[in-house]
Amino acid sequence: MAQYNDAGIWLSAKADQRLYERWEFSAELATRMDQNFTGISSMFTDLSAEYEVAKPLDVSATYRLGLTPDDEGYFMHRQRWAFDATAGEKFGDIKVSYRLRYQAANRGVSSFEGTRTYDVAYRNKLGLTWDINKKWDIDGSVEFWTEREDVNWLVSDLRVKVGFDHRLKKRRYISGGIIHQRHISGVDAREYIVYFGYSYSLKRIRKKDDTSLPDDE
Repeated sequence: MAQYNDAGIWLSAKADQRLYERWEFSAELATRMDQNFTGISSMFTDLSAEYEVAKPLDVSATYRLGLTPDDEGYFMHRQRWAFDATAGEKFGDIKVSYRLRYQAANRGVSSFEGTRTYDVAYRNKLGLTWDINKKWDIDGSVEFWTEREDVNWLVSDLRVKVGFDHRLKKRRYISGGIIHQRHISGVDAREYIVYFGYSYSLKRIRKKDDTSLPDDE
């Protein structure tokens, strides 16, 4: 089987707003480069809403709108819907989490009638976060995609991620790390990615009688 290796970089900037006790909304801008850091693989905006059902369970929905190149290098519009269920539990300074995601994505127009087809996948992610102190976290995760091929559901992709989160000051954070991603079905494609991100949390909107959490939580 042929093997293809590539390297890239992912850059992102995010703002989020916590509303009362259970809701959080966010917007993220991202650019991803591949072809050994020389080509743009995608540019997109994610709009998300998250709701805390009950500790430790959160559910969220994310809409992605962006551009991604086709085989000839022309950029096409891309959409993706994602629905997550996330659970986590903290044991001392270590947090263990699990996320199940259902996603449906399309790229461009797929027929002469102008209709769109969606690629559907389920993603399972297991994560660990080490809370070193008030300013530094170290995190790692393993994630795999399950996609339908003919009548069978097969594991198609694997992602391993190791990184850090650093609090610069109140409600401002940077993150970074490395990702190894492998496409298992079909061509054996392996990507080695460096990522960096910046995030800003807007001041939490409270109910008048809510004093349960500080603003930077």
